[in-house]
Amino acid sequence: MDALRKANPKLTFGFFGVEGFSERVFRLQPFQIESLLGPAASDADATTLDMAALRDLIQHLRSEAAPSTRLQRKPSARRVIAA
Repeated sequence: MDALRKANPKLTFGFFGVEGFSERVFRLQPFQIESLLGPAASDADATTLDMAALRDLIQHLRSEAAPSTRLQRKPSARRVIAA
């Protein structure tokens, strides 16, 4: 952080949480938000999402993935506590 401050004395640097991030982002115009964060789903997108089509797309992408990049399920670790 100190290196950034020294290299950019006219800028202010600091840390903030989720609330601070939201506050700053939602002060921007919609086109600025999209420029900063990229396109995002709208409320209409969320309500009209076709889950069957999404599932088919995911299955297709998984089948197209190279074997070395396919996700493998790991057996869940179970802790046994002796009484």
